[in-house]
Amino acid sequence: MAQRKRRVLIVDADKAFVVQAKEMLEKLGFVVDVSTEREDTLTQAQEKNPDLILLSAELPRGPAEGYLICKDLKTHPVLKTIPVVLMSRRAKEEDFEKHRKLKTRADAYLKKPITDEILLQKIEDLLGFSISPEVYQDIE
Repeated sequence: MAQRKRRVLIVDADKAFVVQAKEMLEKLGFVVDVSTEREDTLTQAQEKNPDLILLSAELPRGPAEGYLICKDLKTHPVLKTIPVVLMSRRAKEEDFEKHRKLKTRADAYLKKPITDEILLQKIEDLLGFSISPEVYQDIE
């Protein structure tokens, strides 16, 4: 029986980041879906059941939109177990620290810009697998 491909949902309006992350993850065999809207994110998460969600704090509807989506995901009876990586260009470490103390916090936090290596390490940590060093070389 073939193993199901791992799936990542990227929620970000930064086209350059989305293209870079999507290309890298697809080279590693992930299925990648993209969203920029709150309602679409929740629908996609329910329909496609991603293994991980990369969520930007800064989205078109406002600077808090990503945090609201995180809360929606972490309070949803089915979606709350999906690991969420909250990413931000504007947030300071103390902003992330405040969010980490909430009941509806993300599973990990990353400050943009994010290198491929840091992103992959975070994905490995959250999904519990390791990408071989040869694969890293292939994506560079």
